[in-house]
Amino acid sequence: MGIDVLKRDLEHINTLLKNIAMLFQQLNYVKDEEVKRFIESALRAFITQIKLINDSIPTLLTTISIEEKKEKSELLEQLQLPLGVISLNKKDKKRFLEELKISEEALRKINKRRKRVREKKQDLFKKPNNFVILASRLFSRYSFKLSDAGFQKLKESLRKSNISLLPSTYISLALFSALLVFIFTILLAILLSFFDIKLIIGKMYPVISFLGFENVGIRLIKNILISLLFPMLTLMLFYLYPISQAASIKKKIESELPFAVIYMSSIAGSGVEPSKVFRILSTSKEYPIISKEFRKIMNQINLYGYDLVTALNNVSKSTSSDKLAELLKGIATNIAEGGNLQDYLNKKAEETLLDYKLERKKYSNIAETSMDIYIGILIAAPLIFMVLLILMNVTGMTLGLSIQAMTYLIIAAIIIINILFLLFLQFKQPT
Repeated sequence: MGIDVLKRDLEHINTLLKNIAMLFQQLNYVKDEEVKRFIESALRAFITQIKLINDSIPTLLTTISIEEKKEKSELLEQLQLPLGVISLNKKDKKRFLEELKISEEALRKINKRRKRVREKKQDLFKKPNNFVILASRLFSRYSFKLSDAGFQKLKESLRKSNISLLPSTYISLALFSALLVFIFTILLAILLSFFDIKLIIGKMYPVISFLGFENVGIRLIKNILISLLFPMLTLMLFYLYPISQAASIKKKIESELPFAVIYMSSIAGSGVEPSKVFRILSTSKEYPIISKEFRKIMNQINLYGYDLVTALNNVSKSTSSDKLAELLKGIATNIAEGGNLQDYLNKKAEETLLDYKLERKKYSNIAETSMDIYIGILIAAPLIFMVLLILMNVTGMTLGLSIQAMTYLIIAAIIIINILFLLFLQFKQPT
């Protein structure tokens, strides 16, 4: 019996040693610091488990002797594990279970972290959906010609907006969407030429009535001409979307830039090579928008084989922010001429931080002025109109509209002006 127990303990030690060897191999190429900490925690727990099992082996060996078997076996306790039964000294059982829990928890976190990284990579390199594939198959022949023929503004906007589609694919997507809108609106135009559809308040369903065949041709031509506006509007929206997206990204970049430059300056002060500054920032979660721009630099270096100066100049041409483009060009010039990168970044940090403060102050002044206008228009003016309505009601004066109609017009005007004020403040607000 003692020999069988000893054999099981040695088999368990062998399994733990294999796990340790596997984790040591992984430790050599893992770059994620959090995964490294989990691996080191699991290694320490596995080593402690081996020591505790080894401590029980001398006692276990004495149980093989017949005369000491009963006395020594009382000092041991069997423990059921997923890999089998092992024997331990009773005093070590609690500590062994604690170390076992630590190792299992560390392995669980390692697997969870790796799964999250895999999912993130899948999101980063996800395949196009079926809609994009179908659009490319139908219109790729025409979109390639259109892309080569012009649309330089669209190409530039797509690069600056970080939309992960080729210009030809994006044009195919726009043409296919416009075609679907055209088919839908034509069918709707034909339907509305023969039927009148009304929505009546209080009824749960629309009221449909047949218009007959009188003047159907005129109605049909008019509805079809109106329906042609919607595909044109769709194409216009597709053209304007990358421009608006690039403008939004520009605001976010310039909001993150002062603090990113300060961080870059502190990294450069540690004496690392310039490319490592961009490598660190490209994986940073603190600056999500700027990190995407810096990943372009690392892709130019790692995938296309460009040197850092060339990569900086290339990315400066495709970024949506003029301030970031100026920074990248300045860093490229500084590196090419052998200047002090930390001094340059310190100066740029002061400049960008000053611009950031001035921009915030400018927005505060705009908000104060807007508040005064808001009080004058939307608080004082309705009170004056209310007094006028009371006077008109008392004296019987009219302006061609009933008191109730004027009241509704004033309420509608207040709602519209409120919406316009909110849109104005949202547009002017720094990100």
